[in-house]
Amino acid sequence: MIKTFTTTWLPFVLALLLASTGCSQQPQQGVESDAGQAKHSASEHSMTVPKDLETPLAQAQQDLAERAGVALQDIELTETQHVTWPSGALGCPEPGMMYTQALVPGYRMTLIADGQSYLYHGARGRAPFYCPPERATSPLPADDQELR
Repeated sequence: MIKTFTTTWLPFVLALLLASTGCSQQPQQGVESDAGQAKHSASEHSMTVPKDLETPLAQAQQDLAERAGVALQDIELTETQHVTWPSGALGCPEPGMMYTQALVPGYRMTLIADGQSYLYHGARGRAPFYCPPERATSPLPADDQELR
C-alpha cells in the first residue's frame, strides 16, 4: 500500500504543494498593483507607463492622431494595463472570424481625443490596434492574470 502511494500519489501531492507555495509572481517594480493588474489611471503627464508599453503607446497615439485628425499633443492617455486575453481575438473579435482559444498575454490602452475614448488592444510582439466599442470584450479577471 505504501509503495502504491509513493509511486502513484506522491508526485501529484508534491506538484500540488509546489504549485501552492512560493510560485506566485510579484508585481513589476515601479508598477502599481490593483488586484494583480498593472493599471494606471491619471493624466498622461503624471502616469508612469511600463517600459514595455512605451513603443505600443507611441504607435497607438500615432494611429489615433491620423484616425481622429488631431495633433499628437491633443491625445490623452487615461489608462494602460497588462491583461490576459482569453483568445487570439485579443478582446476584439471580428464577426465571422475564428481565433485560437489560448490565453494571450497582452495589453489594453484607453486614449482620449476630442472628448471621445478610443480603446487600443495588443499583445506581446504585436502592434496595438483600435478596437471599436461594439466589438470590445473584457480580458480575463485580474485574479487570472499574470504580470509581465
